[in-house]
Amino acid sequence: MNRHLTVAAVTAAFGQIVEQAATEAVADAGVHFARPDTTGTEPKVYIYLYQTVVNPAARNLELPVRSSAGVARQRPFTALDLHYLLTFVGDESKLQPQRMMGSVASSVHGRPLLSPAAIRQARVSAAEPPLIGDDLDVPVVDVNLTLLGLSLDELSKVWSVFFQTPYGLSVVYRASMVLLEADVSVQPPLPAQRPRGESGFLAHPAVARVVAEAGQYQPITVDSTLLILGTRLQGEQTLVRVAGTDVEPAQTTASRITLPVPVSAHVVGAHTVRVVHRPWDAVADDASNEVESNAVSFVLIPKVTDVSSAGALVSVDISPVARSEQRAEVLLDQLDVENPASYRLACLAFEGDSTSNLQADLTGVVPGRYAVRVRVDGIASRIDIDLDTDTVVHVVEVPLP
Repeated sequence: MNRHLTVAAVTAAFGQIVEQAATEAVADAGVHFARPDTTGTEPKVYIYLYQTVVNPAARNLELPVRSSAGVARQRPFTALDLHYLLTFVGDESKLQPQRMMGSVASSVHGRPLLSPAAIRQARVSAAEPPLIGDDLDVPVVDVNLTLLGLSLDELSKVWSVFFQTPYGLSVVYRASMVLLEADVSVQPPLPAQRPRGESGFLAHPAVARVVAEAGQYQPITVDSTLLILGTRLQGEQTLVRVAGTDVEPAQTTASRITLPVPVSAHVVGAHTVRVVHRPWDAVADDASNEVESNAVSFVLIPKVTDVSSAGALVSVDISPVARSEQRAEVLLDQLDVENPASYRLACLAFEGDSTSNLQADLTGVVPGRYAVRVRVDGIASRIDIDLDTDTVVHVVEVPLP
């Protein structure tokens, strides 16, 4: 989106959450981006941006943007907090305003974060006019929505700006922070004075954390993409050392590196990650002039790929393989009962050094329907949920004897 569309896109994304919550409480509720009009009984929610202030925490984060000669070295930015007044209008005899307010407050409290993806999607789906621009590389950061507990005096001051408008049930939310970057021409940096290959020093990379690219709270499995965050990560030659093996990353910038989980790390457990810099002219395996970052670990969890049963045995396919020296267990969590039972079943011994198929004896398990997980060396897989059908993906039926 264009820089000047960012604020409007945040408002549109906030409106989508409010509209979904309001219609859950009152089916024909509507959302309006306008000054509140509390007359009438038609169910509606007014979203009005009444104040914009500079985010105090980010006020001093900006580095000098111009040289002593007044030439722009980087684009200046400002971080804003947006204050919204939400007013709920409807049939008071049916408690419609209160029902909508309760639903919106619960929904926003449960999802208080507007992600960059949601904000960018809102600019596309905005009805009139579409918030579509030609600059899709404008930085967008997570925006937190916070319900402000205004006193009666403070709320009356807010409503005083609406001349002769009767008060309606309302709450105030703060969206923090919205990053706006100025569209100014930046002078490119001067060329390096030292030709490539001459002696010099390599900046030490620093790794802050390693998470799944899908999200910092998402599990890391064999089919995940690693996201390495830190500073000074990009060098003349950049490698990632995972489980003792050097791998070329898929993408590299100064602050982030992405790469699929390498084969060397396809073992359940903790794995160490380091970023390695080498001179541009270093040949393969030439570690004489390399610079290595600090070590940061991530945990690779097992993933259940298929479940079947035959007689008194349950068979679970997993990825990655379990090794003979690891302790493997099948975990069962009963579904569809008031007092569900849970079981931890030791896996049967297998031939060879590793296996992708674990088996356990179901003898003694109460008949019923169970969600299936595995645990390898104390690291458990997640229960896979099909969000489209709201059902558990991997289950096993234990029949009556």
